[in-house]
Amino acid sequence: MRDLTRSSVPFSLLLGLCACGPVGGPAAFWKGYRSGLIVRQQSDQGPWGGHRWIQWESPDVGAFSEVEVRQFAQNHGWRLVKRTEVSSREMSGWTGVDGRNLFPLFYPKHSGVSDDFRRHISRDSVILKFDSRWMREDAGTNEMSTAYGYVQLSKDGQQMAIYHLWGNS
Repeated sequence: MRDLTRSSVPFSLLLGLCACGPVGGPAAFWKGYRSGLIVRQQSDQGPWGGHRWIQWESPDVGAFSEVEVRQFAQNHGWRLVKRTEVSSREMSGWTGVDGRNLFPLFYPKHSGVSDDFRRHISRDSVILKFDSRWMREDAGTNEMSTAYGYVQLSKDGQQMAIYHLWGNS
């Protein structure tokens, strides 16, 4: 009986880990994309929700391709919902109360945005909005909605960032 208990403990731990979803959170797969060009990142993942952003940079024009990024996202279960071109002039208004650049697209209904989503790209860009197949819960209303993942690509292909917010965040 003692041997059965010893062997079931590791199995139970493994089962519990697998039931929680991807290790590192639902957008952790992005850390494997061109990892040598990652210059900044932030991640806070918990059992009920989390957020992640990652920024890449390259000195080479065209280093980040929209086609390649779309394919990478789709290979990991993200489905493209919308593509938007945004000028640096439009983004100049994407700031917090303190004037720092923010990525506000998670909060279209609210006047304030989270400081967790600093925007490091100010150049003309393409924003790709993906359905990440995860959900968000608004902490104030408990309203459930799709947890979209966003990819921002500078039009010159030298900078790229992803932003993802899921669960009760």
